[in-house]
Amino acid sequence: MGVGTFRYLFGALLLALCMLPGMQAQAAGGANLGERCGITLDTLPTAQELSRISNWQCPARFDVQPDKAQIIRFDLSDRADRAQLRHAISRKADFERLIFVAEDMDGGQRTISKSFADGRQAYLERQFSLPLPEITEETRYLFAIMLGGREIMPLDYLRLEAQLPGSTPSERNALLLYALVIGILVMPILIDLGVFYVLRDRFSLLHAGMVGSTLIHLVTVSGLNLPFFTLSLPMARLLGVASFGAIVIGASLFTESFLEREHLSKRGRRVFYGHAFLVAIATALHAPQFHALGRFPADFFYITCLAGSPYFVWAIAKAWRDGSRSARFLAVGFAPLVVVGVIRTGSHLIPGMPTYDAGTLFLLGGALEVMATTLGVADRFLSLRRERDRMLDEAQALASLARRDPLTGALNRRAITEDFDGLVAEGYTACMLVDLDKFKSVNDEYGHATGDRVLQLAASALGEDPASKLVRMGGEEFLLLLHGDDACQRADARRRAITARVLAELDGLERPITASAGFLDFKPVAGEADLDFAMLYTRVDQLLYSAKCEGRNQTVCDTLQLFDAKREADGAVAA
Repeated sequence: MGVGTFRYLFGALLLALCMLPGMQAQAAGGANLGERCGITLDTLPTAQELSRISNWQCPARFDVQPDKAQIIRFDLSDRADRAQLRHAISRKADFERLIFVAEDMDGGQRTISKSFADGRQAYLERQFSLPLPEITEETRYLFAIMLGGREIMPLDYLRLEAQLPGSTPSERNALLLYALVIGILVMPILIDLGVFYVLRDRFSLLHAGMVGSTLIHLVTVSGLNLPFFTLSLPMARLLGVASFGAIVIGASLFTESFLEREHLSKRGRRVFYGHAFLVAIATALHAPQFHALGRFPADFFYITCLAGSPYFVWAIAKAWRDGSRSARFLAVGFAPLVVVGVIRTGSHLIPGMPTYDAGTLFLLGGALEVMATTLGVADRFLSLRRERDRMLDEAQALASLARRDPLTGALNRRAITEDFDGLVAEGYTACMLVDLDKFKSVNDEYGHATGDRVLQLAASALGEDPASKLVRMGGEEFLLLLHGDDACQRADARRRAITARVLAELDGLERPITASAGFLDFKPVAGEADLDFAMLYTRVDQLLYSAKCEGRNQTVCDTLQLFDAKREADGAVAA
């Protein structure tokens, strides 16, 4: 991560955190907290009993008590717009029933009762709406009674509105921000898939899964699916819980996979796996509506999601201190989400504390997390790509060494055996096998260092023909594979050049270094299926032997005809 990029991301994180104190929790249904009074009763009161309750707590404060009736009283007597109120708006959290009772000044009452499944998904902040009983200019109170609430959020966020969310300019701007962030999330997924296609490393798939879960969560939270399709409230809640759990699971598994091996022990990796497993269980319990379990699934979910945070923070901090590049991206990306987890868990579990899901911080943190971790994935991709290219270069260099003679630099027997068919197809249809005459005496009289120098000079002289391939077959024996109509003359010229090259560049030898050779033109049979290098080598070696027997320092030439090729093949089989 470059210094400028890192400072930019860190500045964005600080800005998000600085905005936190100014965010509106909306915990008591907006700014008019004085209008909301509450009470918890052991049994559901009748409509007449509601008007006789005197010990209201103002402003209303509740704890999760699924087996009791929890009631909010809205005082509408001073609201000029009360006759326009049509909708009850709150945050999605499971309950069995919400009962609304509108009471007029003359004691008249109108009641409407709705289950959680009757609610309609609404825009922004995991909201839903329910219809209100008729409210008129004579209405003094509206009572909202929640039965079987597993979380207190529906009462904490309950408010009365004339219009559904998404109608005001500020709400439309918020929807535009959500849409912008959701649109941004698509590109990292494509980048991750591209990285996986190249590297086949699972961290890119885990990151894609985490980003995809964030995208699904933001869509269900913001309600941006509504222009295209409507989700039932239980389904919207299930997707919201499941996608948030998937984000936490993805964060644990991605961190385990993304941190360098040297910066995270095997025990540490098991901690991340264990946390992901527990969150999966908690999500499976909390996402469906298991009414018989009461508030346990919600408590277990919040606690489990947050439980891994201390080790998560410690592991990343330690890896950063130890020099991990990946830890920097993870720290910047996940810091706001850890703060969100602390806020959500604390507000859910601490009695009397208004619930607060830190939606604005989650949106900003989610965008920052995706931006930072995607940069981390790109950085890892470039690092691994550079490492892979270096290893490929080294492998190619080693492969090249394995195909070349280390003393002379010529190709070796393995290389010509592997490449023979391709070279013939390119037009190399003649070969000459060269052997230095009485080379053993050079090693015996002048030493192996001088002998090695003679071999190097011989290879240099033979290899000066650009239309040939030089192979050291072993010892003092070389093979030239040539193409061209004048191959025989050129090959013999290279053989004779050995003597002149050694004489010119190596002092102290008492006799000239000569070479004998066998030359074979196999162009007439180059397209035959029976043609192979072993058979050609056997034939040209016979020609070399003839040159030796005829007095050395000469080339014996021949042309391989079709019937000769078949005969040689038959002879090789018989041998």
